Amino acid sequence: MPVQYVTDDRGRRTAVVVPIDEWENLQAHIEYASDVSPEDILEANAAWEEHLKEPHKAKSIEQVMVEQLERRDDR
Repeated sequence: MPVQYVTDDRGRRTAVVVPIDEWENLQAHIEYASDVSPEDILEANAAWEEHLKEPHKAKSIEQVMVEQLERRDDR
């Protein structure tokens, strides 16, 4: 089922109807994103930049994620 739009008398979109499976997927992504700290984003960006400069020396994304998870307080 595609996304459906609700419009007003002038044809302006005022609401949207989203299939429940798509809505739940969006909610899961939002929940995940809220768990990512600004420091994690900076570290991931730095690791990516390092990879672009010297791919053979850079940490893998898996290694960066493992290190970030090891530092989390909520485990």
